[in-house]
Amino acid sequence: MNAESTLSKQCSSPGQSGGLEPMQLARLLMILVASKPSMEPLNEPQIEIWYQALREFPAVVVKRAVAELALSDVQFVNLGQVFSLCRRKVPKNYSPHGTGQDAGTATRQDVERFAESLGLDF
Repeated sequence: MNAESTLSKQCSSPGQSGGLEPMQLARLLMILVASKPSMEPLNEPQIEIWYQALREFPAVVVKRAVAELALSDVQFVNLGQVFSLCRRKVPKNYSPHGTGQDAGTATRQDVERFAESLGLDF
């Protein structure tokens, strides 16, 4: 079984396909900060922004992205890197974002949803 089919199966398993919970993200961010000495702990407003950007991804996808970045040689991790990695990791047959082409880039709908969740009007 290849990695994409394994992830597909996990995304469709009960308890795995749900979106990320706030406490799950807080724990994942603690792991990321602990693994990157150059990364400062995030404050509450920053955590809220990360949560609004990542909350619709299956928890298993965000966990895999954080684990991959934690073990990488990338010293400074930012929200855009985590979001792009999550987008690339979502199985194409699961993805609510279409075909998976340019899957690492935020779509206009992603940006609008994110802005709306933060109360930004444009």
